[in-house]
Amino acid sequence: MKRTGPSLYLETGTEPAVEIILASGSGFDQHLGKATPAEYLISFMERDYSAYRSEINKLWEEHPLFAEQLEIPEEDFVDFLAEAISLPALLEDVDPIAYFVVTNRLLGFFTGSMPEDDGSASFLLRAGHYVLRLLREPILAQVRLQNIFEIAFDDFERATQRERYVALKKAYPPLVDTMFLSRRAEIDSGDIPLGVVTEYSPQSIYELYLLVLNHYFQQNKQRIARCQYCGKYFIPGTKKETLYCNRAYEGRTCKQLGPNLKRKLGPESDEALKKYKQLRDRMFERLSRFETAAEWDRNNLFQMDAAKYSEWLNMAHSARQEYLSGGLSAEEFLSRIDIYNDLADHTAEKEKTPPPQESEWRRKVESNIDFDPESSYQPMMVLDLSSGPAEWQYFTVEELKQMAKGAGVSLQERFGKGLGTDAPKVCQCVKVYS
Repeated sequence: MKRTGPSLYLETGTEPAVEIILASGSGFDQHLGKATPAEYLISFMERDYSAYRSEINKLWEEHPLFAEQLEIPEEDFVDFLAEAISLPALLEDVDPIAYFVVTNRLLGFFTGSMPEDDGSASFLLRAGHYVLRLLREPILAQVRLQNIFEIAFDDFERATQRERYVALKKAYPPLVDTMFLSRRAEIDSGDIPLGVVTEYSPQSIYELYLLVLNHYFQQNKQRIARCQYCGKYFIPGTKKETLYCNRAYEGRTCKQLGPNLKRKLGPESDEALKKYKQLRDRMFERLSRFETAAEWDRNNLFQMDAAKYSEWLNMAHSARQEYLSGGLSAEEFLSRIDIYNDLADHTAEKEKTPPPQESEWRRKVESNIDFDPESSYQPMMVLDLSSGPAEWQYFTVEELKQMAKGAGVSLQERFGKGLGTDAPKVCQCVKVYS
């Protein structure tokens, strides 16, 4: 089959495995190896675009091309292009598909797809925005697939493929009705007989993975589940219900770590940990006030310098770990960390936490397939008027995400654990185009 390029191709056959091909158009095609649709999908979800995304955001936020100005100097545009064309190199070792697509998109821009200059003052600005869209293609594709996974796989560990498909159709009707269009590649003569190799030519990274997802739903031998410990997706090795994957953290797997933490987790949230956070925020606010005050004003402030703050923080963290391990009751935990008598009492009542399906996070995912947590949440200060003197509380991005997820937060997020560097890219140790 003669391939025109540069193009993406997905090759399928009678076996469960499929293969992605990067066609250069000059006969030097890169075959990325055969893998099942589930393996390809999870491998894409594991790609780390954080460094690449950071550089794109830096271009958008700091480059003078996008500054408010009446006239845009042509040299600003030229400088922007010089910086933009260097960014795909950050993808080369992260994701060969993204590197191939973005590199060729930019080459196409320089050789003919640049928007036509209409002579307006905004032409260079619009061209700059166009380049940013080209650069963001793999990020947008991954964001959309993440939201698709949230709908189709988060609550369906033992569900049928039909149940997963119906949930996806309910949340995103256009996705199923109009976006699962598979373009079969052109062939030299006649139609391709059934039961032999078939090639499809998706036009974007997003369309590629929708096509892979389409093929995933056409089989029943593999299912995709989400690990309750680390929150990442994996392929269970058996037909039995599987709550944890085999990723490793400091020599122990999620399957070993998860059950112990799960026992500490009830259907309700922990008020003691909320009061711990309130105290931590209060100590940090006192530190900030003290450290930024002039020397002659410090006598009138709470004497919380860096050494005292560090000492309290270490003590409170140790008490928190002991509380989580069952060594302290809620009242004992709060009594130990409340050394300045800031709390009105040390009782810790529980309150309901919304299930994943009813959380703020899920509402955002279902209402917008482009919902991107990395750009949707920013650190914030909140004035707490609920009890006692008014106090400012500081919430980090990660804390806001956890609150939005409700009961859907992973054990790793809830208890502050992290995955080690020895965690494999795909839980079942399948090597997919890496």
